[in-house]
Amino acid sequence: MDRNLSDANKLVKKAEQEFKGNFFGNLFSSLESRGEKAIECYQEAANMYKLNKMFMESGKCYEAIADIQSQIGASSADAYEEAAHSYSFVDPQSKI
Repeated sequence: MDRNLSDANKLVKKAEQEFKGNFFGNLFSSLESRGEKAIECYQEAANMYKLNKMFMESGKCYEAIADIQSQIGASSADAYEEAAHSYSFVDPQSKI
């Protein structure tokens, strides 16, 4: 289980780096392309967190996905719904 959590944490860091990019990477890849790569990493991390019943972290990943989707012009409704679902396991009263 610890390996999965370590992998999930690495994926979150990778997602942050993918979306932020670097100078040369930003010249050769579009915001949409970087966003899609970051979303994939966040999605995989969120699934790992859910498997380990770390719903707060899972929800944060889905919020990050929604933020990226809104920045690249994609619909973020599903990601917000997944975040709310994850948070409902942490605090059932906060379910939207």
